[in-house]
Amino acid sequence: MNFEVVKIEKNIMRWRNDPLAFCKEVIHFEPSEQQALIIDAVKVPGAWVTVKSGHGVGKTSTLACLALWFISCFDDCKVPVTHPAREQLKSTMWPELRKWHSKMENPFRDAIEINSEKCFIKARPDRFIQARTSRPDNPDALQGFHAEHLLFLIDEASGVSTKIFEVAFGALTTADARFLLTGNPTHTSGFFWQTFNKYRDSWLRFTLSCIDSPNVKREYIEKMQNQYGRESNEFRVRVLGEFPTASSMQFIDSEVVRSAIERYVAVKEDESLYDYAPKVLGVDVARYGDDSSCVYMRQGIYSEMVYKIKDTDTHTLACKVATLYVEYQCSEIFVDLAGVGAGVFDYLYNHGYPAHGIEFGSKATESIYYNKRAELWGRMREWLKHGGVLEDSEDMESDLTVIMYEYDVRDRIKLERKESIKKRGYPSPDNADALALTFAGDYLGGGTHNETLNIKTSEEDGLFTV
Repeated sequence: MNFEVVKIEKNIMRWRNDPLAFCKEVIHFEPSEQQALIIDAVKVPGAWVTVKSGHGVGKTSTLACLALWFISCFDDCKVPVTHPAREQLKSTMWPELRKWHSKMENPFRDAIEINSEKCFIKARPDRFIQARTSRPDNPDALQGFHAEHLLFLIDEASGVSTKIFEVAFGALTTADARFLLTGNPTHTSGFFWQTFNKYRDSWLRFTLSCIDSPNVKREYIEKMQNQYGRESNEFRVRVLGEFPTASSMQFIDSEVVRSAIERYVAVKEDESLYDYAPKVLGVDVARYGDDSSCVYMRQGIYSEMVYKIKDTDTHTLACKVATLYVEYQCSEIFVDLAGVGAGVFDYLYNHGYPAHGIEFGSKATESIYYNKRAELWGRMREWLKHGGVLEDSEDMESDLTVIMYEYDVRDRIKLERKESIKKRGYPSPDNADALALTFAGDYLGGGTHNETLNIKTSEEDGLFTV
């Protein structure tokens, strides 16, 4: 298409009222039906649009093309773009802007410049797309923008503080201020959730399921279904684009735990079900106070508590763990390094035992988890679902079922902190943490596959860290 100035002048009014046509004719963006719905909804002056969706349906590319449409077609305009995490804003939205800007017809492409913070019209630098991080400690992220036409694009809106929205709306005086909120529906509270509930009559609402999106591979949907089940919150949030059920933010379902307990006797009596696997020890270390130091032994689908004590020093506990290692003929020991746990690990390693120091707060190998603790609990949960067994212990049952979870701003599974559990009146889940540590070297079986967990060995001192 030859975009002479006369042709632009002839079409600019049409494009202002038809962003879908602009995206197709100028940017060469061919949206899916879902994306087209969102683009078309934003064309109305003063539109308030909120979108919850599963993963990979094309939210970011839609936002990028809408932003380019807005600064290209309106004279006095600004487009604030925000995300709870600065690194995500820079690594997702800005590359999409550059990608679709490079595909624009001239003279639009040459008229626009993009730097690390802004995308703007060269001849009119007051017409721009501006990146702002919407952290709770920065409630003014959406404030201070003044123009005849405003388009606020809020990505991952589920992680944006209600305070930020309150400040933005409180300072709004522009008649044509359009809002587009997009995100995975990870929280059942906050402003984004309220746009589908308390404030729903004020918003044009959309739900985009991966099942209906041509941008999402069928293999992803099948994997999520097989791994978590269609009734799980993970499937609801990541595939269907639906909010989690408030009653199901329990990380491990009570029925899963009860089934594991009911299988215990039958499995224990048939050693052929698990004697193929090596035995490993998980050691959760506490020193004094209400918490207990716990040691769990696991062999394949079989597990049992082999030691638990309060008020002991690290040397005594390390010696006991060494004794258990020999007694049960174990292959490896995984020790929580938090607090005084490093002392137990140091003793075992320095005395020649195959001990691995595990930092629960370190980075997870699998990107869906917030940290290593969440990842190991996730592996333990899958083990329970796929035949793992537990002794009939009220303490263990409570530990496994009391812990809640949420999603962070990067949509990773984040477990409730021990301090939060205690504030709710429950003891620290020491038993469950000890069992979770036994999964630091494998997935569902009994062997260890260190390469999959990025366990690094220092050639200098032999320290294992995860």
